[in-house]
Amino acid sequence: MMNLIKNKKAAELTQQLVITILFIILIFALVIFMIKAGNMIREKTRQVIKADLEADVIGAIDFLSSKYGNIKKYTFILSGGVDTACFVDLNKSDIIIKNTTLVKDYPMINDSLSAGNNKNLFLIEKYNVVDELSIGVICFDYYPFYSCVATPDNVLVVWFEGRSGCTTLYFNWSIFPTNYRNFSFDDGNPLFLIQERNESGDVENWREILEIVPLTLFKEDTQTYISNYSVAYKNTIYGDLNSSDMTYLMDNYSTNKTYLFNSTYTGGSPSGYSIETKSTKTSDYFNSWINYSSIILVDYDNEYASLIAALLASYVNAPLIFIDDNNREDYEDIIRGKEVFIVTYGPIILDDIIYKFVRDYSKRYQLIPESFLRSEGSVSTFINLYSRAVIVELVG
Repeated sequence: MMNLIKNKKAAELTQQLVITILFIILIFALVIFMIKAGNMIREKTRQVIKADLEADVIGAIDFLSSKYGNIKKYTFILSGGVDTACFVDLNKSDIIIKNTTLVKDYPMINDSLSAGNNKNLFLIEKYNVVDELSIGVICFDYYPFYSCVATPDNVLVVWFEGRSGCTTLYFNWSIFPTNYRNFSFDDGNPLFLIQERNESGDVENWREILEIVPLTLFKEDTQTYISNYSVAYKNTIYGDLNSSDMTYLMDNYSTNKTYLFNSTYTGGSPSGYSIETKSTKTSDYFNSWINYSSIILVDYDNEYASLIAALLASYVNAPLIFIDDNNREDYEDIIRGKEVFIVTYGPIILDDIIYKFVRDYSKRYQLIPESFLRSEGSVSTFINLYSRAVIVELVG
């Protein structure tokens, strides 16, 4: 009798175990089914968004391609995760393949262009190309003949400009506020001078050198102003700049007035000449503007982005600030209430602490469109905008 009871309990336990295992398998199968169904729905949604995007962009490009000079703003919705959209001029594929960083950063774009495909809009998520679209004839006037645009919140905002038989991307400069200069600094055609300090062949004060570029070259109310600007290098074995050096430089630039930034000289002011020592780290720099509501901000150690930032600051007539965790508190009062435009090169803008600082103390946090940040076109564009901006090709 006891054995019968034991056998019965064992059978019940086995049955319960089987039921439990089957239930677990069923739940597992349902989870897998739900995941697959969710993935299918997401993929279907992505394909629908992609198809709508392709049709909408084609419509915009076709509409403007025959309307030379017409400019129109468009907003397109992208699938989730896309953070960058790259437009490519297929007629310049050979140049793009041979001489730009685009194909180095995105091998899939290189493969597409090398194969002669007609895809000219590439959607990117975390440096991976996730979609390729054919959107009609896109053209660019300048090297590198492509433009990559940041798409925060999966929204692509772009300005198109019609050309004869094609459409190009237009940059809307109106996003930058109008700043006004203190022209008293420019009385007498002065020389803006900074001394190069050289250690082991490297320029030690490249930041200070770039900071005074927007003091000497700027645009206000559609007019471009250019002042004398020079970098003087005197080897340390010959001592500091002296009165004779300063006289020679001022005579060379046909001026009797010099602003000497972040440098010292010996011997006093030569007779008949005015020399004022100034610093880019104090009010000497910011007093060059009587009114400014925007600032160009760049990471302290990003030399590539800094060159572009200096040219941008010149064009939009704004102070240029190099910032990191060590000096950000020095600029809190200056940045507070301003529109801050951050120039970057690469995936990292600034670290989280600086991002919070900018967000908290700025009226509006505005990221420069990717066409400025990552495309070599930013350099070429500024060369055409400024007769004085002569830049060695920056590809790498």
